[in-house]
Formats: sequence, C-alpha cells, structure tokens
Amino acid sequence: MTEPSPAQPQPQEPSDGQATYPDPVLHRRLAVKGSGGVAATVIVRTQRGQVWVSIVPLFTWEAIMDPVKVDELIHMLGLAREDAKKMAAARSSRPSRGRKVQP
Repeated sequence: MTEPSPAQPQPQEPSDGQATYPDPVLHRRLAVKGSGGVAATVIVRTQRGQVWVSIVPLFTWEAIMDPVKVDELIHMLGLAREDAKKMAAARSSRPSRGRKVQP
C-alpha cells in the first residue's frame, strides 16, 4: 500500500466510535497516440459513484485509436460504470458521516 500524500486531506478519527468509510478511487489507464503524434494516456477514474475521463499530458485534446484500442476503452468504461454503480449503492446503504446509527 502506498503512503497518502501529505497534501491529501486525511479523515479525522471519530470521537464517538463510529466507523468511517474512505471513498475508494479506482484508476484505469490506456496508452494511445495523441494529436501531433505525442504519446498520451486515457485515464478513467471512478470515485464516489461517478466516472471521470481525462487525457494526459495536459493540452492533448485528442486520442487517436485503432479499433483494438477503441475496444479496450469501451471495456474500461464498462468496468468503470459497474464500479460506479457499486460505489453509489454502497454510499446509499451506509450511514452518512456525522449521523449515528441507533442500535
């Protein structure tokens, strides 16, 4: 397991013994050719029941893909969709932070 970044906010320990649940973040990466022939990466991130898509390096606005890469991207997005659904269901089924569960 990697150490969290010092700049990353850390959840406070609850004083009332309630469990807290960190929000998982899942990253998937696909190497593609960017505009101008640069090497680029499509990143699909799933967090808090949502899917985020970005292309790096910055200011690379296009990803040029052959059909195999398109299939890989579609597969990655399908996995991210399922992860997002599971995250959303888990968030709605657990008590929110700050609210106590009555025994």
